[in-house]
Amino acid sequence: MKILEEKEDKVLINCAFCEGKGLDIFGIMSYLSKCYACMGKKTIWLKKPVKTCPSCKGTGIAAEGRNYCMVCNGKGIVSIPENAITCSKCNGSGIDDSGNYCVKCKGVGVYSVQHGN
Repeated sequence: MKILEEKEDKVLINCAFCEGKGLDIFGIMSYLSKCYACMGKKTIWLKKPVKTCPSCKGTGIAAEGRNYCMVCNGKGIVSIPENAITCSKCNGSGIDDSGNYCVKCKGVGVYSVQHGN
């Protein structure tokens, strides 16, 4: 994860799904189609703090390989909620025992104490 710009409460990153090109990497509609993770903007602002997405390991690509990661929405990184604690169901991995994303933390590996879980 490379941070392009940093402000007090957010970071700017290249879209992991299209690798900052702004185009659909699979060319599903056309090789000129906009990336559907960043909508062709190439970069994305995220609220701090952030960490690499545990589900896609920072690629932005879902496990089946033809869509963007539903945990990070193709960004490759996720924002961590305030007062975050490690998810007890997946031990912070974001992946449950069956290999799917953890429902308790929504695949992030942590959740806010205010979440109530």
